[in-house]
Amino acid sequence: MLTSFLNFRSHMIAILLLGMAAIPTASLATIVGSRHDLSANMGSTVPHVNFAYNNYNQVCVYCHTPHDSNKDNGGKLLWNKPFSTATYTLYSSPTAKLTPSQPTGATSSSALCLSCHDGTIAVDTLVNMPNQPFTDTGNHRTMGDGVNACGTCHYDGATGKLGAVRAAFLGTDLSNDHPVGMAYDNTISPGLNPVNSVTAAGLKLYNGKVECASCHDPHSVVNKTFLRVANAQSSMCTACHTK
Repeated sequence: MLTSFLNFRSHMIAILLLGMAAIPTASLATIVGSRHDLSANMGSTVPHVNFAYNNYNQVCVYCHTPHDSNKDNGGKLLWNKPFSTATYTLYSSPTAKLTPSQPTGATSSSALCLSCHDGTIAVDTLVNMPNQPFTDTGNHRTMGDGVNACGTCHYDGATGKLGAVRAAFLGTDLSNDHPVGMAYDNTISPGLNPVNSVTAAGLKLYNGKVECASCHDPHSVVNKTFLRVANAQSSMCTACHTK
């Protein structure tokens, strides 16, 4: 009987391992330890701003909260950040047949991303601060909305950039960034592939629109810069664009 049990156990372990091997790599990705894990990044020398923001000793809290989330978007995603009130300078091109819209308001998923990345709201400014001990740097928490813009303290007037954190700091001038808040319609713009080609490639549309999260998955570290799919040979770009 012992031999039968051991054989059965070995068989079940083999099935379990086979099942785990079949799980896509992306599903095993984790935000823990990534650039979006701000508690893990606290104290890092690059970028320098990581010395300044408050460490709440939690991974998720910089974006989400289980209670008292932002009511401005109906509490969706239990969002724990205030929304920017900025007016953005949008991308435009004489050859573009589709027009982006302001990435603001409760219906824009890009407004979630920009609540950190446009630099008008400090990354540690939360709607519901955790009720537990945390590392208070004394720099950001006491600032109010509209005053705590990253550029207030960190703006480099010589370059017009935000110094060491310019890669994450988009600012409010989005004229040189891929348009967001834009309807995806290949009947109006024949240079685009059909919608089913986009979704089949692993990209996402939000209410039929291109948003920040169409190309970036904030919870996945499978690809650099949180890309939803690898961009070797511009394969991510050609999932949407025919050329």
